[in-house]
Amino acid sequence: MKNNRRKFLTDAALAAGMSSTFLSSSRLLGQEKGERPSTTPWIEFINPRGRVPVSLIIDDSTCLVNLAHFGIPQFAQVFPDNYKQNWRDLPREIPDAFVRKFAHWCRDQGV
Repeated sequence: MKNNRRKFLTDAALAAGMSSTFLSSSRLLGQEKGERPSTTPWIEFINPRGRVPVSLIIDDSTCLVNLAHFGIPQFAQVFPDNYKQNWRDLPREIPDAFVRKFAHWCRDQGV
């Protein structure tokens, strides 16, 4: 059901009044673990563009340099039990074909 802005604000004001009643009750400390608050059938929350938002963070200085190749020797000095792989076998750069394929996938997905 689609609502206009006036209906939304009216519903929000009503919900705010209901929440003040809820806050004044003995449940001031919040919900019990594992318990979900009851939903209101006439209020529907819709994500932007009707989709679930997702964030993808590529945490590299550049998408072409394989930082594992350069970082593992340094990390292994600090955490020798965690970095046992042979970093010399890793490529120094991420292949252009992979970066291109990833960019095309992002474009096709609307990212």
